[in-house]
Parts: sequence; structure tokens; C-alpha cells
Amino acid sequence: MKAITVRSHKAGQGATVTACALALAIEATGRSVALATNDPDTFAVYGLGTDEGLSVEVKQRLRVFDVSRLGDLDTVGLAGLVGLSDGPRGRFDVLVTDLGDATPTRATLAAHGFSEPESVEVVRPCYLALRRSTTADRYGAETRQHVALVREEGRALTVGDVKSVLKPTGEVIEIPHAVAVARCVDAGLMAHRLPRDFDTLAAFVETLTTPRETLDAADAELAALKARRKAKSTAKRVTK
Repeated sequence: MKAITVRSHKAGQGATVTACALALAIEATGRSVALATNDPDTFAVYGLGTDEGLSVEVKQRLRVFDVSRLGDLDTVGLAGLVGLSDGPRGRFDVLVTDLGDATPTRATLAAHGFSEPESVEVVRPCYLALRRSTTADRYGAETRQHVALVREEGRALTVGDVKSVLKPTGEVIEIPHAVAVARCVDAGLMAHRLPRDFDTLAAFVETLTTPRETLDAADAELAALKARRKAKSTAKRVTK
């Protein structure tokens, strides 16, 4: 099972809504998704009540697990909860987490059987948010992987500023801070219709959930094609 952690070092950055949108975008690709959360607001984003129980089916291939009901849940317990084993409960392709300070590191997830763990840090172009992110010590030994930047018009900081400060090793996904998203959540429609403002996130999902072997094979095939074209071009020049 692939694991994708969504986190933010400062409240109000949009991590929960982003995690919900990410899970929906993955589900739309035909993969089954487990969203583990300890934030009751996750249910509200999907238009659900907070007393729904330990797990709730949002869509046919998307289920939300409220791990706050289980107290302190370590990574082993998380793996068992979402059915990481090959048994009858092992029915999910991807685990998305929205666990705040309880988010496991990628190394910990990998050690407990999650394949190719990925992390997405959600941030706005805000000096205080960037300061909090760079001074947080919980993930100090872990390189920052992907960044979801909730872009706000009128801010002094640019996308380039955010990249230079956070120095992600992966992608920077720009998500506009749009009224349409708030309206969708307010109306309880998020589970049924992913706003187009998340199109960049949906495009990112396709590469994020593609197995590494597939990507490597595609890269090798592309490199071979370029080599053949170069050889053919060289041969033509020699003939002339």
C-alpha cells in the first residue's frame, strides 16, 4: 500500500481540505483510498457529521478513518487499521493521512511496510508559515518532498520565494485560494464534486500514484528513443 502524508506546520494553511481533495483525486483514478485523520473537520469537509463512527464510506473507493477515537495510534496500529495485510481487509491501494503532529515520518512508514511513502507539506505564501516550517524540528532530519502551495493574490511572497525557502526535492503544486472551494465545502458537496481549482492536484496525483517501476521503464524507453533518433540523425549527416 502506498502512503501519502499531508501535513502543515501552522494551522489554517489548508492541510485538511487539501488532504480531502487529494483522496478524492486518487479515488477518481480508480484506486481505493483510506484517509486516516484525527481532525473532526475532515468529516465536515465531506459534508458528514462528526459522530459517524470509526470509519465512514465517502465514496465506493474512499473511506475515512477517525483515528482520534483510538487514542495514540502508532504506525503499526495504523497499518492494521487500514488493512495493510494481504488478508480480507487489505483492500486499499493508497493511504492518505491528515494527522497533524502525529504524522509518521516517511522512514517510519517504510519500515512498517508502506511502499514508497510520500509527503506533501501544505503552506501559503506567508512569512509566518514559512518561518514555522523551517524552524520545526519534528521532521528536521527528513528532506522536504512535495509542497502544495495555496496561492493567494496580493501576497508579497512569490512561488519562487517559497521554493527557495522550503527547497522541496519533489513537486510544487500550486492551488489557488478560491471562493469556489469554500462554497463547495459550505454546501456539503465536496464528496460529490471536486472543484476545478484542484486540477493541478489531480494532475500531480497521476504521477504520484504511478509505481516507480513504471516511471523508470518509461524513462528508459524515452532515453532509448532519443538515442535512436540521435543515431539516425548522425547517420544521415555522415551519408551526406
